[in-house]
Formats: sequence, C-alpha cells, structure tokens
Amino acid sequence: MNQICARIRLRGADKKYRKVLSTDKDVYTIPAALPESAIPYAPQTLVDDGEWFSLAKFSESSFAIDLIKEKFDSAYFDMLESCFFEKIDYVLVMMQKAICFQSVSKSHLIHKKGIIHKGEKFEYEPESAR
Repeated sequence: MNQICARIRLRGADKKYRKVLSTDKDVYTIPAALPESAIPYAPQTLVDDGEWFSLAKFSESSFAIDLIKEKFDSAYFDMLESCFFEKIDYVLVMMQKAICFQSVSKSHLIHKKGIIHKGEKFEYEPESAR
C-alpha cells in the first residue's frame, strides 16, 4: 500500500504532516536502473523530466527531515482537510522500497500528479485513467 502524505505550510503548528490518501496504485514508476542513472543530490542541481535524484543513507543525512529519521506510521497523521489543500508545501509518497518527494508550489497544480480533491476527501487517479 502506498501512503501519500503532505507537509502543509503552517506557522507554529505541531501537526504539519497530514495523510492525504492510501492507494494500491503505482504513484511513481521508479526505473529499474535508478541507482546507475540517478544523479547524486546537490541543492544547486536541477533535474529534467525523467531524471531522478538519489540520496544514499538519507535518514542519516544532515538534511533529512525528522519524519524520516524516526520510524513512523502515517496512521497517526490527521487526514488532510480541504481547507489546507492550497497550503501544501510538498508531498511525500511512501512506497515499499522508496520514499519520493514532490515539491508543490502555487504555480504547479497537484492534480497533474493525479491527486484529485473530491469534496472532503482525496483520491488518486493515474494519468492513464484521466
């Protein structure tokens, strides 16, 4: 099961991470040759479409978020409420063998990735289904 969570932009709030949804569908297709083709992460480097950063021993790095440094369970996260959808800073997708991060800015619409807001809940719809 893939867990999609979001970090929301809130000042002084303790609960900045919210669960968006869980899905059995593949959110990201990680290339089989990722370790050989991935670019080692460097803050000044930009990747193009289809390129990936890799981070060896990410949970031990100085820039790892606290959420990754500890073992966590998204079941303890509050669900993302629709009023916070516009305040999403980034999305993290926890898959079996990887954690993928995607920055979300006001100029990028998150529904392009397939997270669809429907009333008070969210659903994941792969691009091929749209």
